[in-house]
Amino acid sequence: ATLAQALTDRPPTARGIDRSPPRCRRHRLRAAMGGRPGTAAGRRGGGGRSGGSTGAFCEALVCNKALAVATLDTEVDVCSDPRVLDGMSPAQELCNAVSMAALSGVGVCCWLLQPPWFVRGPRTAAAIAGAAAHLPFSMWYHACLSRRALEDAIENWPRRLDQSFIHLMCVAQSWALSTSAAFAWFCTLANAYFAFRLCFQCPGALERMVNIGIGVFLFGLAGLARGDVEEFLKAACWFTVGISAMVCRLGGWGHSIMHICLGGLSYYILVSASKIASPEWSEFGAPGAEAAAGD
Repeated sequence: ATLAQALTDRPPTARGIDRSPPRCRRHRLRAAMGGRPGTAAGRRGGGGRSGGSTGAFCEALVCNKALAVATLDTEVDVCSDPRVLDGMSPAQELCNAVSMAALSGVGVCCWLLQPPWFVRGPRTAAAIAGAAAHLPFSMWYHACLSRRALEDAIENWPRRLDQSFIHLMCVAQSWALSTSAAFAWFCTLANAYFAFRLCFQCPGALERMVNIGIGVFLFGLAGLARGDVEEFLKAACWFTVGISAMVCRLGGWGHSIMHICLGGLSYYILVSASKIASPEWSEFGAPGAEAAAGD
């Protein structure tokens, strides 16, 4: 009965249990137990460690395993521990933190090694700085998840800051890739709005992901508008493969694979930004303008 109540939209009506609508299934489970798993409130909700089947159910939720609950013709995966994101282990979360360095690492290597196509300048510096600014917040969030230091893996300030700095990175890439100040300002305002909602209005998980996707698409559109079709398509392939790996999870390693794929995205961002930073762009405004000026 307690499990059935936890999986419905209506919270339990027992005395002492919060009657406000929980935000997600993990909160409904917590409300059904009368508190966080493993706490005194949770044990009271289940009748204690020796409180029969309800107590056994509450104790089962403490284990870091997903429960499959058959409800009519469907099967619902229930996360047993709200501190865990997508069932990833501490080792996988550490790998997530380390692999995030691929995004800014590609830029740093290009800046230091300076391959023939790379041009040092304000645009490439902005692209690298945006990725580097996001890195510590992403590593902090995944390190916290690895230590199980967050009561909720989704609703917390480390995650909000992680995703807010993704929007800041999108702003930096927009200025790096756009030759239109008006479009760059539009991207800046859009990402600022997304970050504001993220921090102060608590949007749902789907809206957060959609907003990040819009931010990435907008700065990619800046390069596409200039005619960098090849770089846009290659960067989009890296991004699509990474997002697909994250969605498919791949045994918990999909998130790390997504971070590594962001290194490929960063590479083609720098290729596109270097084209604008080249002498042909900086002096004449666009490739071919030199010949037009000579005529």
